[in-house]
Amino acid sequence: MTARRALVLKNGNVSQIPAGDVLTLPASTTAAASLNVPHGTAPTSPTDGDFWATAAGAFIRINGVTKGPFGAGAAVTVSTSAPSSPAAGDLWWKSDEGRLKVYYTDSDSSQWVDANPTVPGPQGEVGGQGPAPWIAPAAWVTATAYTATAPASAVSQGGSSYACLISHTSGTFATDLAAGKWGLIASKGDTGASGATGLFGSQLSATPTQSDTGLSTLVGTGAASADTAAGQRITSTSAGMAAKSAAPATPYTVTALLAGNAGANALGFTDGTKYQFVYANPSPSGYGILNVQANPTLNTFNSTTATFSSGFNARLIWLRISDDGTNVAFAASADGVNFTTVTSFAKSGGYLGGSGYSSIFVGSPGGSGAQDVTIMSWAIA
Repeated sequence: MTARRALVLKNGNVSQIPAGDVLTLPASTTAAASLNVPHGTAPTSPTDGDFWATAAGAFIRINGVTKGPFGAGAAVTVSTSAPSSPAAGDLWWKSDEGRLKVYYTDSDSSQWVDANPTVPGPQGEVGGQGPAPWIAPAAWVTATAYTATAPASAVSQGGSSYACLISHTSGTFATDLAAGKWGLIASKGDTGASGATGLFGSQLSATPTQSDTGLSTLVGTGAASADTAAGQRITSTSAGMAAKSAAPATPYTVTALLAGNAGANALGFTDGTKYQFVYANPSPSGYGILNVQANPTLNTFNSTTATFSSGFNARLIWLRISDDGTNVAFAASADGVNFTTVTSFAKSGGYLGGSGYSSIFVGSPGGSGAQDVTIMSWAIA
């Protein structure tokens, strides 16, 4: 196949330029260019030396590679948003970031990429520890100078902790807080669940008063009754005293927790003259013996019905009496749960006789000197 030679239009005819000749075109003028290559489309299989023009620019085939477009500079856009319909090589100055980007086309996609990507530098050395932000919280106090300079003052108030934000001398906490002088750093936590009821707590009645017990009739020299935070307190200035009330209808059981500061603690029955009761009599060591006594008077013993045990704290003792209509019983307990009967017998054969009794009482019979008993729990069932 003969190699192609360039063609020329001469005197209206197309011919080839002879080998060795040079094609010289006249200089362009303002009226016309020396050479006009209309815009078209790129040849599918261009040959080395081919030259053509498209709307994108001028192209030439050199050594098997198409070069171009020539004469078309990259478009440069300054904007905060990417330009539309970019071409490969276009530049975009993203003005809100101060970054230059180039529109890059690779084998399967096109995208804007940083013209000068930021490369992180090496990590710097760890700095020294700064000052503590605030001191350990202490209770807030009025008329006190607090500082916001680190370490700032910190206070506790109402279960929450606060750090000082504005240095000031305290006035009213709520006012200072509303003025932005304090910042919350730890809120008061929720109230926890209630713990299990203790042994005595499960047995104790509400703190008894004289109105609760009904024990308002006093017997004994200087006898007195007063309601205290611990319960009804019964006192006297000499040995033998009691506080009594009308007996409940049978059957019934009376349970009382008695605390004695002097003498014995007693719970029992009386007809107004004679007494029968269970009592804890302390020894010099503070422990004592449980007895059921029959007394013609509160300070003169007549007989002992039963002696139960020793080795318990006679100063704080649970005592119990009961009457089922036929028999009476006397019991005691160290914990208010486990009661042991000291003795029981038929009312008709008891010290008070067939006529029985009319009242129940709490007191401190016998002994000498001032007496003092507090009823800390009281229940009639």
